[in-house]
Amino acid sequence: MVNTAQRLRIAEGQGERAPAPTRTVPCMQTTWPHMLFPRPAAAVPLVFPFDQPALRYRYFARNAVWDAIRLLGLAGERVLMPAYHHGVELETLLAAGVKPVFFRVDAQMHCDFEDARAKAQNIAALYVIHYAGFPQDMAAARQLANDLGVPVIEDCALALLSRDGEKPLGSFGDVSVFCLYKTLPVPNGGLLLARGEFARKLDTLPPAVPPPIPSTASHLIGSLLSNLELRTGEVGRRARQAMRDAGRWFVSRANVERVSTGTQHFNIADVHLGMSADVLQPVRGLVFGNHVKAAVAMGEPDFNFSGLARFASARGEVDILLGILSRLRPRLLLRLRPREAAPLSKWIGSGNGADGVVAHKRRFGMRLPKRVV
Repeated sequence: MVNTAQRLRIAEGQGERAPAPTRTVPCMQTTWPHMLFPRPAAAVPLVFPFDQPALRYRYFARNAVWDAIRLLGLAGERVLMPAYHHGVELETLLAAGVKPVFFRVDAQMHCDFEDARAKAQNIAALYVIHYAGFPQDMAAARQLANDLGVPVIEDCALALLSRDGEKPLGSFGDVSVFCLYKTLPVPNGGLLLARGEFARKLDTLPPAVPPPIPSTASHLIGSLLSNLELRTGEVGRRARQAMRDAGRWFVSRANVERVSTGTQHFNIADVHLGMSADVLQPVRGLVFGNHVKAAVAMGEPDFNFSGLARFASARGEVDILLGILSRLRPRLLLRLRPREAAPLSKWIGSGNGADGVVAHKRRFGMRLPKRVV
């Protein structure tokens, strides 16, 4: 009788509500407050793919897939693709004009490259997906692509920081795609890595547009609140719910455009979006810092400071350059000739470049030899 009464209540929409969980485990990485203040670039070693030169940062990984199709010139072409997929990458390929040709994936999520070979008539590229961070047989994939004379698109949206032995996933393909926010606590972020001849063509793609600041702020606040709920349980859950209700009210009143992440479908209206500036700037600082450290490590006699200074000036990253050199090679800055310091004079003070460098060194609180002062 008790079970019958319970079924009747459920049928009438009066069933008991499930109790609220006492502890929640988010499906995405959450943000701690201290993460909003990144460490100095020179202090953080880089890992693949952030240590690679030919990178393009996007809002979604799907936007990077779109860029890959444009970079490889695959519109209207047939592309071999696994029959098992998330769906959004297929929508992106179709929107970009690709004609997918599906090959088999077995029950262990291994791509059947022999089946792919049997269907490889008039193929222009091979698309490979690493599922849940587990590697495909990239030796077989590369062999098939080499036999066909086509490039490999390596989808690492779920495989950032994963490796196959000693070799990182994403380093096998001619172009590789990564999703940052599925692994790292950032509000958005996709990444396209180009290698070989395609790396030299990366600048031919149209520039990305920064996403709306309120949208990024909304995702970032949500990640902070998820972290609060994870750490404090019921108190955090109530605080998060109250903030979410207030946020929905504000968004509805202020007409804020919010670009959702983790959606199931490709929206061509968002294909122009790049990574948010608050995420991109620390990442660019780390990447540029890695290149500076590598150059410095070659030794001062071989250190092309003038070229590096011009490069930094063009990218607006002179402060990063000066900060790194101040920590790594203090005397290098003190021995600059005016010709070498000239590209930096706009940032490091008036007068000749060497005087400006000395002023910059004083701002960093570094001791200067008497002969320079």
